[in-house]
Amino acid sequence: ATEFYRGIAVRALSESLESFISRTAIEEIIGLRRLPDRWMPKTMDELHASYVAHVDLLDKALGFLPPQEAVEAARGIVRNVRSLIVTPMAPKIIAFIRRVSAMPALRDQCIEALVATLHYEGKALPDNVKADVEALRVELTDSSFANKLRRHAGMKLVEDHFDVDGNYSDEASPVLFKLVAEAIANPELLTPELAWLVTEEAKNGFQYGQLLGQADIVMGLWPAIHGCWVQAGEQRSDFFIGGYMSALFGRDVAVWEQVIGQLLADSEVRPSVLGVVWRSGMTDFIANNLLAMAEAGTLDARSFRLFVYGGVINKMPRSVVCKAIDLMMGDGTDPLGADAALHVIISWMRGHADERAALAQLLERVLDARAFIEGAVGAKANNMLPYHWNEAAMRLLALDADAAARLAARCIDYFGKEDSITSGYFGEPLKFLSSVSRDRPEVVWPAIARRLTDHPREVGTWQMLNWLRGGRARHGGDATGMDALPPALVLEWIEGNVKERAPLMAGNCPPVVSRPDEAPSFARQILERYGTLKSVRGGLHANNFTEGWSGPTSEHYRSKLGAVQAHLDVETNENVKAWLLEHKERLEHSVERENERELDENES
Repeated sequence: ATEFYRGIAVRALSESLESFISRTAIEEIIGLRRLPDRWMPKTMDELHASYVAHVDLLDKALGFLPPQEAVEAARGIVRNVRSLIVTPMAPKIIAFIRRVSAMPALRDQCIEALVATLHYEGKALPDNVKADVEALRVELTDSSFANKLRRHAGMKLVEDHFDVDGNYSDEASPVLFKLVAEAIANPELLTPELAWLVTEEAKNGFQYGQLLGQADIVMGLWPAIHGCWVQAGEQRSDFFIGGYMSALFGRDVAVWEQVIGQLLADSEVRPSVLGVVWRSGMTDFIANNLLAMAEAGTLDARSFRLFVYGGVINKMPRSVVCKAIDLMMGDGTDPLGADAALHVIISWMRGHADERAALAQLLERVLDARAFIEGAVGAKANNMLPYHWNEAAMRLLALDADAAARLAARCIDYFGKEDSITSGYFGEPLKFLSSVSRDRPEVVWPAIARRLTDHPREVGTWQMLNWLRGGRARHGGDATGMDALPPALVLEWIEGNVKERAPLMAGNCPPVVSRPDEAPSFARQILERYGTLKSVRGGLHANNFTEGWSGPTSEHYRSKLGAVQAHLDVETNENVKAWLLEHKERLEHSVERENERELDENES
């Protein structure tokens, strides 16, 4: 409990130093309870004194707090240096930064605070304060080769890309070139630093590694770099070494292939080598080498997904990509493999528009993976999967409508299956199903009819009916299934069992009854044909009352009542008239009931 309250106190003091803060006023929700009086400074000196008190309290806390909590307390001041240093507290803040910069966990953050202060507040600082800040920055970053390397290879700050006039540049800092020259001239300066350079501590390691690789033509530094990288174990990163190898790739591809081949031969580091390849280059030889390892089981085929980023997969031969996708897919039950295969084929087809048709069959296989269609735990862990699946499925429709129709029929067979691509209430794949329904209704509708006939009581069947009705459409009618199908097909199916099928479809079609002078909606057609059946009229009544709105319920029903009356005035079909009269009566009753309820609520 003591530790908890200390943490709360440190956090409160730290946040009190923030320049920009927002909070929620509670006056309107506190009720009759009295709020405590809030402190309001009367003068700027009083406000300044409050800041000084908070800083002093955090500073003193460093002497008795446990190490980790002391770091958090110090960080509260460090992250507000820019606003605190423009006050009379500047000397106190500079001394504080000098002291806490000796804490390893805060050194980089202290440097970042000093750099940001000079960049953004430099012109506003008094000359003596600016000189002191600059002197401390130099002390921390320029006093030795190691410090300069930590600053420019270990840190990648936004301010490094802008000059004093705010002009952006992505060029390497001149300091990096000097550090490269020093390392080439005196390798013994670099060797002690390699232990952290080959890890994620080197935030700007790629750029420094690339410059170093360009200068190290004879690869004299490579043995030491390679040794430290291997010894880093789980801490190794592909950042610095990837930059070094990218320079080698640009200079001599054959030597690059040889070195990469040697790295891949080492089973201990092989998983990390993929990142080095991804960052540095790609050739047919290495692509085939990676594929051979995947086929032999010494490399996880799903690792090929890494090469999607940056479009590196597009530099691989089509034969390699196709075989890699086959390996990722397996029997289609692994959701991670299917997801990786989907991303790979989408990326490759995006980069090879002229070769898309050749991959239509493979694309169908990927989209038809059992993990997607039949469902698998973890299949939809990626929230973007439905979007990507729909994107690829729409591409399949453009390439091969028959293949897309087969895929749509499979989706309908398993519609709503848990963890399947159609299991979400809203779903991008519904757009694909609606599009295929328009293109190939002779394939899609029989699949729907089969599902309705063979599995009428399944939850997935209800979800499919909801899609047909349009209740699962996210943007208007873009995912409405019934509007995409020819009414003649559906009506023909209803004729096979009017007693059961007509009420079912009346209760699950888009609930819009068109007027005589409009294009006939499906709801109108079903009323014209089967409106003499009470069950059909009742199904459409229930369908029409399934809706959402905002505002008073009585007003909503009253507006609907007006629309029904206007329709009745022009209606010519007797079955439709009968339904409209019943609907009018139900709406009048609903308006009366809601008026009474709303009146009771107002009186209470």
